Amino acid sequence: KGAEKQAAEASRLFDNAWVDAAAAARLVGFDPSGAPGELLSDRSKREWSTTVRVVGKPLVVKRFTSLSKYSDARSAAQNELLSRLFVADAAFAPVFKNAFTMPAAVAYEKESWNPFKARRTIVAMEAAPGKSIGSFPLSDPRAWVPRRLYGPLFALTRALGLGDMNPGGLLVDDEGRYNLIDTEQGRYESKPNPTMFVPADMPWVVNEALNDTEDYAPAIAAFRAAFAKGEADGTLTALLRKAGLTASEAKRDYPHLDVKYP
Repeated sequence: KGAEKQAAEASRLFDNAWVDAAAAARLVGFDPSGAPGELLSDRSKREWSTTVRVVGKPLVVKRFTSLSKYSDARSAAQNELLSRLFVADAAFAPVFKNAFTMPAAVAYEKESWNPFKARRTIVAMEAAPGKSIGSFPLSDPRAWVPRRLYGPLFALTRALGLGDMNPGGLLVDDEGRYNLIDTEQGRYESKPNPTMFVPADMPWVVNEALNDTEDYAPAIAAFRAAFAKGEADGTLTALLRKAGLTASEAKRDYPHLDVKYP
């Protein structure tokens, strides 16, 4: 019960927003950037990112370090927030509500006195329950993505230009509920675009020959409708701002949107 209460509190505090370091520390009661914990990420990728589960807290912290324009710490943290904002937004509930959730988070930039030091960003998030579907043997039904998730996953992947989508980023718990994690590679493989088609290649989901239009059409239609409404009423601009995108960043990566920042 204590762990459940802590997790609920983390979810309440984190609203998927870009904040400053002081605000993040106030939310969790300490500076998440240096919190000790169990390493969850691949040691071979530590130059780019590390993920740790904080000791004694229902909290996971991801730390990104800029290596190149393709591995930019600021963009990575923004992408983590932006995907969460889409999934959690009420307008997109018809797409994602019964498919999967994402652990609530906040993100911020870690300032340094050294102007030559690589940029670093931090994403602090609630610890998501479950194990990655990639950890189960193929003989286990949990190793396969349910067909009802195909459309929502595809809509999010294409709309945000997500790269590096793989079975390690989808968790399933004992109740059969799914959590999506590791969406830092957005705006990477393709420019975000609301014009989506039935995929020719999602091999990590299932063999493309088994993909049916019916698996994708409802989610795509619902996403397009929500996207159009958000574009018209300014909701999309608000989501981009909340994820920390400046006006120039939003116009660069969403050229088809009429982005108006006050």
